[in-house]
Amino acid sequence: MFNGRRKESIMETNVTEKKLLNLLEDTDHHHVSLYMPTHQTGTEVRQDITRFKNCLKAVQDQLVSQRMRPADAKTFLEQTSHLLEDSSFWHHLARGLAIFISEKRFEIMRLPLDFQEIVVTGSRFHIKPLLRLFNENERFYLLALSANSCRFFLGTRDALTKISVKDMPASMEDTLRYDNPESQLQFHTGTAPSFGDRSAMYHGHGVGKDDSLDNIYRYLRQIDRALHNLLDTSSAPLLFAGVDSLFSLFKEISRSSSLLTNFVAGNPDSMKPHELHQRAWPLVEKHARERAYVALDRYQEYEGTDIASSDLRTIISYAFQGRVETLLIKAHEQVWGRYTPSHNRVVLHEERRNTDEDLIDDAAVYTLLKGGTVHVFEDPSRLGEPAAALFRF
Repeated sequence: MFNGRRKESIMETNVTEKKLLNLLEDTDHHHVSLYMPTHQTGTEVRQDITRFKNCLKAVQDQLVSQRMRPADAKTFLEQTSHLLEDSSFWHHLARGLAIFISEKRFEIMRLPLDFQEIVVTGSRFHIKPLLRLFNENERFYLLALSANSCRFFLGTRDALTKISVKDMPASMEDTLRYDNPESQLQFHTGTAPSFGDRSAMYHGHGVGKDDSLDNIYRYLRQIDRALHNLLDTSSAPLLFAGVDSLFSLFKEISRSSSLLTNFVAGNPDSMKPHELHQRAWPLVEKHARERAYVALDRYQEYEGTDIASSDLRTIISYAFQGRVETLLIKAHEQVWGRYTPSHNRVVLHEERRNTDEDLIDDAAVYTLLKGGTVHVFEDPSRLGEPAAALFRF
């Protein structure tokens, strides 16, 4: 019977490698992983609730089939079932919903991913649908910036999801108000600075039009400080959206090595998230494709040496040991089999068997969790083998 005390539920919008590792290292007996597409408006929201109810029924059936008593299965899912009655929850989602449940864990993730509906119960959490957030062809960050607004997004090829960052100012006025509260700075209505033009007017004690550029730098430095820890631990590129003159200033002060040289030009205040995404994704995709081809060229340069291989047995073993620096894989291709870490044994099968796993996905999981990079090739002709890798040592 379920007697554990669960952690408080968490609504995640930014999933880190550490979070994936924590999920995989969960040692509870029963694990439920639920993925489904979601919407924010219209009749589709009601359909999401119905779909979620059906998913919970499928989970309960699976738990009972695994010899959990029906009453215990109902108790196990009780906290999740309460979401059916929470209308506000269903109007504050993104493209995809992921929920993880164990005896002591209940976590919710709303993410910019178009998940296929899937329910998995087993001895560990099923995290493979989250891997798209970590391969070099998918995830990126977008900073949409103007004097009046500072918005930060996590993006994929599917959509953008707005995320909050600690100490990030909401606007330039926010920076000036909290940075120098005694100055009582205020903008004249309608006279926010047109960045690059030093004639912006403020009123307040000791502040005149010649101080505007200094204030802009204060604003940008506060943003850079807020983003530094997040971007310093992520390999995802950062794309800027804003006017040309502001981008030039931000490039000057930014400490992020992931800032792209291309940017979404124009005033982002007039752009909704889906409009920003439509303009941002082609720039990110071009960057990701170029990086993938550079990695492929490097692999081909070292092919046949000790630091490069397309042998899946070697790749799986080295990935688990943390020795894969760069993994190149074909999209939509599976290789079925089993890997036993305790014996470092890889078994391949021509056709899938009941206990098999996709070993290419396993290689990607281990590579990412050990700090490696994964590139996915949509064009199968670019990569000769299902997978290839460069090793650290």
